[in-house]
Amino acid sequence: MTEQQHEVQSRRPANPRSLTVADLARLTGISDETLRDHIARGAPVGPDGKVDLIHYAAWLARATRGNSSLVR
Repeated sequence: MTEQQHEVQSRRPANPRSLTVADLARLTGISDETLRDHIARGAPVGPDGKVDLIHYAAWLARATRGNSSLVR
């Protein structure tokens, strides 16, 4: 990818239905480490390794109901 292509891509808004862990961390303020821990505990991830924000939020709501140990 050329510098110009990278610059254009970095200015595009993130797709909330297909986020890298780094994008999700940046958008939510949750650390990469915590997100990777959530994924290890069963947070949904697509075959491409990307996270759907809607599915992640639903998983997090279910997972934290009565179990605050997931929230750091």
